[in-house]
Amino acid sequence: MTDHLAGLAPARVASWYRRLADRIARETVNGQEPLASVFLRHWLDNRDPQSTYRFSPPRHLQTSRYVLEVLRYQRAVFLTSQRARTPRGERWAGVIPRLQGLSGFQHWDGSRPIVMDYESLVEIGNGIMDLVRIQTQGTAEERDLLTALRGFQMHSQVTVSCQSMAASRRRILFASWQSQAIDRYDWDYSEHLTVPNPDFQSSSPDAVCPQDRTLTVYHSNARRIELAQLAAPFNVASDFWAVTDPQVAGPAEVDLSRSL
Repeated sequence: MTDHLAGLAPARVASWYRRLADRIARETVNGQEPLASVFLRHWLDNRDPQSTYRFSPPRHLQTSRYVLEVLRYQRAVFLTSQRARTPRGERWAGVIPRLQGLSGFQHWDGSRPIVMDYESLVEIGNGIMDLVRIQTQGTAEERDLLTALRGFQMHSQVTVSCQSMAASRRRILFASWQSQAIDRYDWDYSEHLTVPNPDFQSSSPDAVCPQDRTLTVYHSNARRIELAQLAAPFNVASDFWAVTDPQVAGPAEVDLSRSL
């Protein structure tokens, strides 16, 4: 496939990307501007690669099935029913090691609430077939999350309390659950993506391939824009939101007699 932006000066390519952001913004998601256009426009405006862009998480991020799947996994980690994935490998974490007073964990006698946090990866799309489905047949919400974030970290902080039950059983209550999406907005310069061409049917002398409804964009062009200091990558962090789904934040029972 031809790289139609390769022969253009960085300033002209940056202008094309800005027109792309405006084109994406026209297709609102639940009445709001898509994250994809918000982030793309901020990338063009940004000059500090160490900066963090904070945003309010839209409803379609909070309720995404990919997000909920990870939140349910995090629940299992907090309840010590699945191992936590850490840089040092998988290990047990959550309430049971604390209630048992195991080495490496602050002992918790259950008399007062405690705070725990955990961070794990969310990927929009489960494998290549699902990625193709989202790109070709997915909902506007799925396409926006794929384009804006794709893979990102989900940081969750919970406050839990404990109630004694019969024998070694304990009832765990999530008094609060707050989650946040964290990411780095940058490009894999070796990849490419097919996007709507904002110049389709345009008569402007600066239009790129106005005869084409879509355009394959090679991210090596994003690198040229950044080297020309016409854009810069940045960190992304959403505001925290309250997780109230009972499948995630509902009460649960644990068994302190388990051997970990």
